[in-house]
Amino acid sequence: MNEPIAKTKTCRFCERELTLDHFNKSARAKDGYQCYCRECQSLMNKERNAKLKAEAANAPKEAEKPATPAAPATATQPPMREKSLADFEPREIFLYLESIGYRWGANAIWREKVVRDYVIPSTSMNR
Repeated sequence: MNEPIAKTKTCRFCERELTLDHFNKSARAKDGYQCYCRECQSLMNKERNAKLKAEAANAPKEAEKPATPAAPATATQPPMREKSLADFEPREIFLYLESIGYRWGANAIWREKVVRDYVIPSTSMNR
């Protein structure tokens, strides 16, 4: 007598009106179901995977990539390397932190909205 009415939804891909049991659930959607029916979603996944597989087959492998020649180190100039945090003096670290807006007090360091254009060259701390 009081049978539940089957709710339906239209698939965005095939534009068929199907019952909700033809759609996968989705927490992101307002109605709780994906916008594509299971059949169309499966078809799209297969097409995407075939495309990715073809692109991967055509991409050059690591061994085939041309090697970039390293610049020879001269006797007067040692090879360049990035500075690690241990290579900096404490004063340089505090100057850098201050330049990007950090302030410090007795027991804390905090960031204010003040930012200046100060950069320590050749470091990974630059952002």
